[in-house]
Amino acid sequence: MKAAQPMVKVLAAGVFLASLSGCVENPFGEDKISPGSRQVGGTVRLHDGSSPEGVYVWLESFNIGTYTDENGRFQVTLPPPGSEGTPGGVSGVFDLYFYLANYRLTSSRVIVGNGTFAYAKGDINKDGELIGPKILTRFLSISTQVTPSVIGEDSDSTAYVKIYVKITLQASIDTVTVVFPRLAEDLVGSVFLRKLDSEEVYILTTNSVGYVTNSAELIGRSPYNRTMVFDLRPGAFSQGDYEVIPYLLVKHEIIPQKLLESLGSNIEELGPDYLKIPFGREGGRLVIY
Repeated sequence: MKAAQPMVKVLAAGVFLASLSGCVENPFGEDKISPGSRQVGGTVRLHDGSSPEGVYVWLESFNIGTYTDENGRFQVTLPPPGSEGTPGGVSGVFDLYFYLANYRLTSSRVIVGNGTFAYAKGDINKDGELIGPKILTRFLSISTQVTPSVIGEDSDSTAYVKIYVKITLQASIDTVTVVFPRLAEDLVGSVFLRKLDSEEVYILTTNSVGYVTNSAELIGRSPYNRTMVFDLRPGAFSQGDYEVIPYLLVKHEIIPQKLLESLGSNIEELGPDYLKIPFGREGGRLVIY
């Protein structure tokens, strides 16, 4: 019997929020905070040498978020002081967070005076840049292998093809908690198919995992493997290269709730918002033609 194959086509879109609050005192007790501007920038690097693209950079209280580019660069811009709802603009000390779900959360300290960043203060130099690159350290590797990785040429477009998706997880610390959310009694595995260079996203679910419960797995230093089986009909998908993304949640660190909310209102649910959670993943490619 074929595995249950509900399929939903969704479109992913990024949303950034801008709400404002904060302290109003100069924390250093000085008469003035050195002048700056409404922009700060910097560079993020990953300790393992992986691509630094897609790290989420979020400024607390102002609730401003952005992602790093392919070079790990980012820039954060404060809203105009007149829009902050505080006469003269917000002042205070704030944390600028750097978030990648399977890397350690880290932050830098920035100072805002009268609605502008104070340069040469906190972790910002006189040019409005982070003092050195921010380094993130991975605590969980996530690798996905798809077999077969190419379908279509020798396949009947009206027939189903079995696709095996093997997920390998390995922690660099003693234990990491990973949750594989359960959708229903008979649907216990899910992946996203995201077409590269496109907004096309498909969601696939299966009951062919071999597990009977929604599980929170403790991942250690030894590789942990989980395999899901999907029946695909090549003709149901547009031709192209796809990234296969397993649906899982990493529950290791306490992440500021407002940071998570700034990514999307339903980011932990099986839907388009989930893809806004930044991960560092390897593998997981499928070609359909």
